Amino acid sequence: VVLCCGGVWVVCVVCVVCVVCVCGTMYRRQLSSESSCSSAIMGSVTLAMEEYLSTTTFAECLQKAYCAARGGGGSNDRNISAQVLRETCLEVHASLPSPLDEIPDPDAAFVERAVATVLPDVSRSGVRDEEELEMVVQVVLLQLAAATDKLGGIVQDAEEDDS
Repeated sequence: VVLCCGGVWVVCVVCVVCVVCVCGTMYRRQLSSESSCSSAIMGSVTLAMEEYLSTTTFAECLQKAYCAARGGGGSNDRNISAQVLRETCLEVHASLPSPLDEIPDPDAAFVERAVATVLPDVSRSGVRDEEELEMVVQVVLLQLAAATDKLGGIVQDAEEDDS
């Protein structure tokens, strides 16, 4: 993970050559010259998730999920705990549109590993604010979608080998 332009560079989970710049709610794919990652290589689940994360529906869903995870109590929206982050991820996941709703729920270990790619000390320090929470939830959901695509590719390869 390398800091850049106020955001964070994260290695692409699809091809491990590209990097993704996570700047607030905006994802920009920065392809290196030797990168082979393209929309054709990225799986359909990852592409669908990227599209969903750029909608106002996601933003509204995230806000509702965050309020539910907080337990409805007052908050200054600073130093959001890792527990509230995990619950927010699960709430957002539960309201994913079709066909994204078929992705399995992320367990606590998956969320922790995904978050560690952008915020290594979140278990101790929490998430700084709502803007950072949005970025982290997006990272978790994108990694979940990419893992689903990879697993689908492995299953498809195994089925082709059996026939």
